[in-house]
Amino acid sequence: MNGIVLSAGFGTRLKPYTEKTPKPAIPFMSVPLACYPLSLFEREKIHNLVVNTHHLPKQIEALFNDLRWPMQKPPDKLIFSAEPGQILGSGGGIRHAIESLVGRGTFFVANADEVILPFHFSVIKEALEFHQYHGGIATLLCIQHPGVGSKFGGAWLKDGEISRVTGFSKLPMPGHRGLHFVGLLLLSDRIEEYFFQDDSKEENILYDTLTKAMSKGEQVHAMEIEAKWFETGNPQDFLQATEECLQAIQALPPAPWAEYLRQLICRCSTRSYQIENDQPELKAQMVDRLSKLFSGDL
Repeated sequence: MNGIVLSAGFGTRLKPYTEKTPKPAIPFMSVPLACYPLSLFEREKIHNLVVNTHHLPKQIEALFNDLRWPMQKPPDKLIFSAEPGQILGSGGGIRHAIESLVGRGTFFVANADEVILPFHFSVIKEALEFHQYHGGIATLLCIQHPGVGSKFGGAWLKDGEISRVTGFSKLPMPGHRGLHFVGLLLLSDRIEEYFFQDDSKEENILYDTLTKAMSKGEQVHAMEIEAKWFETGNPQDFLQATEECLQAIQALPPAPWAEYLRQLICRCSTRSYQIENDQPELKAQMVDRLSKLFSGDL
């Protein structure tokens, strides 16, 4: 399959760290954030992998060119899709690179900065099967989260509906339940019919592209997955997530998502830190626990 990793954003809420380092390159638990969504594709064959760039593009290119690929094999072809003028948004980034994505029926879209830790390794396989089964234009990977409709926007399903999405909103929709989109979706090739015609215009894949597709009768489905998702958008949440993960990886027996994290750290760690450098006590704790993990003592 083909896919795109959305890597053009400014990471504004994580300033000042993202002023010099693009968010996908910032290490979380010593692993670059970009490795987390890519790790879900460990057992999938990736042909074209597109990475869109805008903010600090040279660093994004260096990150992916030098990445310790968290899949069994790196993609056949790594393609950088530059957005040198105005940033194009999630939908616009896909639209701009569409020729490298379509042709195999379905392609994936992943935010490059989402910490998604599944309970098992078959998430993408199950999502592909579900996407083929319902025949809709999109499958969004989602979880239940208490912040939907207040802290986070949501994908909203009518009460009693199992998977079909009615719409997207940052506020609750009466008669609906909201799910939290974790930044990973599958799209059918016919999505190219619903993008803006102006390739220089910023476009959101949910609120613009998919909303337009649904208005034309297309179906969008949400697939609830068993996974732990962490908010890392601002320094406070980032450090809180770090502390929770440090506790989880030393628990015995580890939770399924913590075991997944342990394995990912052992495969993809750069043994580097950035945000934790401003928290000496937390950094010392992290260095100690990860050293034990690398040596097999944890």
